[in-house]
Amino acid sequence: MRLICPNCNAQYVVDDSVIPDSGRDVQCSNCGHAWFQLPEGAAPPEAPDMPEAPEVEPGAPEVEAPEAEAPEPEAPEPAPDADTEAVAPSEEAPPAPRRSLDPSLMAVLREEAEREARARRREAGLPEDAPEAEAAADPDAEIAAMMAGSGAYAAEATAPATPVADFPAPDPDPEPDPPPRRDRLPDIEEINSTLRATSERAGDPVAADAPETVARNRSGFRLGFGLALAVAAAGLGVYASAPQIAARVPALAPALGTFVETIDRGRVWLDAELRALTDRLDDSQEN
Repeated sequence: MRLICPNCNAQYVVDDSVIPDSGRDVQCSNCGHAWFQLPEGAAPPEAPDMPEAPEVEPGAPEVEAPEAEAPEPEAPEPAPDADTEAVAPSEEAPPAPRRSLDPSLMAVLREEAEREARARRREAGLPEDAPEAEAAADPDAEIAAMMAGSGAYAAEATAPATPVADFPAPDPDPEPDPPPRRDRLPDIEEINSTLRATSERAGDPVAADAPETVARNRSGFRLGFGLALAVAAAGLGVYASAPQIAARVPALAPALGTFVETIDRGRVWLDAELRALTDRLDDSQEN
């Protein structure tokens, strides 16, 4: 069950078996206030009946009560200053004496302290039966610290919330000005740089009949044909002047001899092919 101090609102959680059915006296460890606590769900005790005043029998002599002498009023003392009156209670008021807790409540709190100590030892990796110096030295100090912490938690829960200052919302940033109209149009220089000339589009089917393509093909044909004629003329010159070259450069004589023999065999083969072709043409004309 939960115990709440009626003086400082400190809260304590204890076992239900600590408070018997008839109730018991408990004391707050935070402020020292003591009160009678009933178990949960129990009705408060009824006030005892006041004895009735005895009836006075008729004819009985009345006893006059002695008149109490009124005390003479004393002269009022001069009122102290405001600063002195504000400081005096805090200086002269003695602290409230701390009463000892009930043994059964102390036993419950001591069990909770031992349980927390075992949990701390388990988290630290120590064996659960390892003694702690501080807990063994003064177990009541740890219990008092637990109850004081509960009182501080209750005081924080009941403390008013700190007001939050209402700051004005910041002004939104102004929208940027739209770009001028000329900046929206595409750049003509950028467009020209992306365009390609007709001569650069060799792979396009449209560029096959372009004048640049035709001129390039013609120049290539002329270059190849001229190169073939130059090679043939050079070979013919070497074939015709092979004896003179071999006489001047004897080291080239074997190569020149092989070259001349190859040309002669080619001439013989070409002559035979031409004769055969001529005979076939003559036969076809006669038939």
